[in-house]
Amino acid sequence: MRSLCCVWLGCVWAVSAQEVVFRSEVALVRVDAQVIHGERVVTGLTKTDFVVLDNDQPQPVLYFNDEAEPLDLVLVLDTSGSMRTSIQQVSSSASQALAHLRSGDRVAVTKFSLRATEVLSFTEDFKRVSSAIEEICQRPFRGGTNIHGALKHAAKLLQGQPRGPRRRAVLLISDGLSAKFSSQQSVLEALWEADAVVHALLVNGPGKGMRVLMGVLSPAAELNKVNVPKLADATGGDVMRAEHAGDGFREMMERIRRRYSLHYALPAAAAPGEHTVKVELTGEAKERYKGARIKARKGYVHRPSKS
Repeated sequence: MRSLCCVWLGCVWAVSAQEVVFRSEVALVRVDAQVIHGERVVTGLTKTDFVVLDNDQPQPVLYFNDEAEPLDLVLVLDTSGSMRTSIQQVSSSASQALAHLRSGDRVAVTKFSLRATEVLSFTEDFKRVSSAIEEICQRPFRGGTNIHGALKHAAKLLQGQPRGPRRRAVLLISDGLSAKFSSQQSVLEALWEADAVVHALLVNGPGKGMRVLMGVLSPAAELNKVNVPKLADATGGDVMRAEHAGDGFREMMERIRRRYSLHYALPAAAAPGEHTVKVELTGEAKERYKGARIKARKGYVHRPSKS
């Protein structure tokens, strides 16, 4: 399935250094990108190192940012019966992990089993975030796992925030063992509408014997299981598998903060519907980072406003 991203309608940004000025009339298409060379995330690239294609046509990048753009992040913590030890590890490492964030970043905290609940609304006080995670650890861990519902809930929280020059991300921490409670397409549409990039930290769940009892390894259950890596990839996000959730939490927070933001104007007379987007390195950058991979959204849906 081809991935899509939302178009931010109604503004154009005049950029001088890191200053962003809003004016009306023009829509911008935004793409967050991460460049990976081997096992290393590449930093220090500039606007001239990238080529962006919209429906295979090159587009000038009007605005480029490497990490400085403020971030809205929703932490989505799995509190189903198998996750207590992992979330306790996340809590123990929270202060170090959140140290990767910057002034102006905001974090909201949610928890979920079969239903998702907001624990902490968006805040710049990262001590409150650590306290919220610790509080979750004091509550019961039980019930099944509904990743689709949790991601839709996170998308709704982001949709309720004002649009602005802020990146939007979701970090799911789960064992990934969840049936499909809704269609994958409906979840992706909610995330695209929220302009959210999904990152997932997948920790070890129950052993094989327990998974057989749960039916996870049966052919029917496998067909009905949420494909978390596919969801993350469809939004341009990242997936990490970790033995220790605390170590993984610290590394994922660093990765989330180390991404590039590229913005270009919606092409003139753009046709309604689906547009493909491709982000590549220039020839010179490819020579410097041979074999580098780019994680980025692969398209968007243009819905012209009635006005």
